[in-house]
Amino acid sequence: MYDDYHEIVTVEELADILRIGLSTAYRLIRTGEVASFRVANSHRIEREAIKDFIIKNTQKRNKHL
Repeated sequence: MYDDYHEIVTVEELADILRIGLSTAYRLIRTGEVASFRVANSHRIEREAIKDFIIKNTQKRNKHL
């Protein structure tokens, strides 16, 4: 599924990839947990930033086990 997206995705696509709600996706961007950049009034996210987020949060979870 991840490979079905372009290298740069929208917030809606981020939500779809992570299987989260749109408001949660915007929160991740707003807090900087997922790196993004703006094009005009829209946020864009590199797929690599999504991968980094997943790896970082998987490592956090594994530390607590």
